[in-house]
Amino acid sequence: MGALGYASLKPSLTKSVESADRRPHEVGVVAAMRSGEVLGSQTVLKSDHCPGCQNVSLPERVEGAPNFREVPGFPVFGVANPTIDGIRSVLQRIGSSKGGRPVFWHNMREEPVVYINGKPFVLREVERPYKNMLEYSGIDRERVERMEARLKEDILREAESYEGAIMVIHETKDGQIFDAWEHVNSDSIQTPLEVFKSLEDDGFPIKYARVPITDGKAPKSSDFDRLAANIASASKDTAFVFNCQMGRGRTTTGTVIACLVKLRIDYGRPIKVLPGDVNHEQADGSSSSGEESGSDATRLTSSTVKVRTKNEQGRAFGIDDILLLWKITR
Repeated sequence: MGALGYASLKPSLTKSVESADRRPHEVGVVAAMRSGEVLGSQTVLKSDHCPGCQNVSLPERVEGAPNFREVPGFPVFGVANPTIDGIRSVLQRIGSSKGGRPVFWHNMREEPVVYINGKPFVLREVERPYKNMLEYSGIDRERVERMEARLKEDILREAESYEGAIMVIHETKDGQIFDAWEHVNSDSIQTPLEVFKSLEDDGFPIKYARVPITDGKAPKSSDFDRLAANIASASKDTAFVFNCQMGRGRTTTGTVIACLVKLRIDYGRPIKVLPGDVNHEQADGSSSSGEESGSDATRLTSSTVKVRTKNEQGRAFGIDDILLLWKITR
């Protein structure tokens, strides 16, 4: 058993003993033989969900949607990347079934994700299955969604070589990795964009936005601006849902921003979102930066929380918003 939990993992291996259905037995062999544009050599598809991903201290459980939570007093919710059934369960839980309350769902992930048979899988390196791939840090929305569409094509093409199946990996409770074959076809593989478009077509009152933010880093002002514009432009009865992989870091960032904006709208000066204020291409193209350390957090605070001019105060955030938050929540 190797350090990562693989049995005799040798990514450079080019020959293997095949089963009767012509499928290699080892994940390292399959990964080495991959040749897709996105699902390339030495990459694997890892299940997002694993034992232990649920925070046991959270009071509520939603099947297929780990770490679901509601911010008390706000129409704001956070969740890990759910299964397709989990998305439907979340919508039902917050009253956004067909003909119900509108919901604006924000996906904060920058790593390429694909749904296989209703479950989310993320692209990882075979030698680093627990870590996000560094080359996607700072990716913009258009690029990550193009990659996910291409990833779907790569999976279908590779499955043709293995009689309609694709090898994926899962994580055990003790952190070991094991592989499994998933039978797939063009209907059983969906990108996140396709999943939410399908839900919208089915009559769910849902809007979807991808706002990629680097895990463990603060959002840049352009990310904040886009989220603020989305929240401010939504109807008053809209529920806001945020997800990342585990529903922790980036999800919490999104929920905090949503609460600040809602406080401003409901108790402070109205936010004026003027045409041209937020260029979505620029917002998507700007990477998140700043490690979550004391020194960087200090620099972030000093650079983003400042008193604005009178012309900016009608639509921008500043120190007065922090005072407003303190006044309402104390």
